[in-house]
Amino acid sequence: ETIFSCFSTYRNRRSRAVNWGNLSEPDITSFEVKPKVESKLELMQGLIENKVVFGVDYFRGKNDIFSGASVDTNIDIYKTTVGTYLLNKVLIDKRFILNGGVRLDHAKYVFDQEKPDVFSETIYLNETAINVGIGYKYNDRSQIYFDYARSYRYPVVDEFFSYAYYDFWKMVNVPAFVNTSLKPQTANNFEIGIKDNSFDIVNFKMDYYFIDTKNEILYDPASGAFGANVNYPNTFRHGLELEVNGQLFDVVSAFLNYTYQQAKFAGGSYSGKNIPLVPSDKISFGFNIKPIESVNIDLISNYVGQRVAGSDMDNSGPKLKSAFVTDLNIEVKVKDISIVGSIKNMFGAKYFSSGFHYGPGADYYYPASERRYELSVSCVF
Repeated sequence: ETIFSCFSTYRNRRSRAVNWGNLSEPDITSFEVKPKVESKLELMQGLIENKVVFGVDYFRGKNDIFSGASVDTNIDIYKTTVGTYLLNKVLIDKRFILNGGVRLDHAKYVFDQEKPDVFSETIYLNETAINVGIGYKYNDRSQIYFDYARSYRYPVVDEFFSYAYYDFWKMVNVPAFVNTSLKPQTANNFEIGIKDNSFDIVNFKMDYYFIDTKNEILYDPASGAFGANVNYPNTFRHGLELEVNGQLFDVVSAFLNYTYQQAKFAGGSYSGKNIPLVPSDKISFGFNIKPIESVNIDLISNYVGQRVAGSDMDNSGPKLKSAFVTDLNIEVKVKDISIVGSIKNMFGAKYFSSGFHYGPGADYYYPASERRYELSVSCVF
């Protein structure tokens, strides 16, 4: 069996923002096309099942940017990428799983600036992604597995280009600027885990992961006069994830997700420090109630532990406090019409959704929304 498919999009987006007199107007145009071929075959009278996927991803985009106030910047940034990938999944004797894949990717960026200075620069980037995995199905619905992946991420246009803004701490207008020296970040990802669906009323998933990242792209407020996006030499993350789902009664089900994670800088000027905005503990749990076919009720609670504030690379500022938030969603379906009523943060918890520390006395916090009510109506026809 062989299936051919192709996905294509065209987008044009304009936006306009003003920050204390600094105007930003990006005009983004993009086009992509993704042809793909999938083939399935059986060997040795069904003992071996093999699935092969081959595809090509083509993307081309243009970002026409104007930014500034006292010093205007006008620049066009073109991005073109071509990626070719091959994936193969083999199932042997309905029990043993072997996965393998590779992706070759080529990127071209063209920077064409008209003012305040005229310059043009072209850079070429090439990366390879690899994925290898093995698994064992100890029954039809459950398995243990190990995966390794080498991944990459190119800088996005907004990381190459910094928009003009007003610096409240230093009380100056910061002009826009371009940094074409950024490199792609790469990572080695290891994961071992179990997915158990042996029982109809309860199933769970548990895994441990370790991610070693080179040249991670992040914002360093200590870089240059006003801060800049940089490549940090090495970071690592590791953690344990647990997910449990269960059917308590005919009309009531429940779930619990827990994540413990550590994210730290390794090497470089912030070695041993925690990466900002990454909590050590995250918990999500809730209930789904379906009293009748046309009514669905979700009660979901989320806990996020303490975390280092954004831009606090040396962990010297106050941490963002933990938060516990509960949402209630009720959906009613009447034929092809769906009506959803929600109470977000129904207990009115007060907390900061985000915050940043730039030095002594330079702390900025963004309060989260307190209790709010939402109503939406949708129709399928």
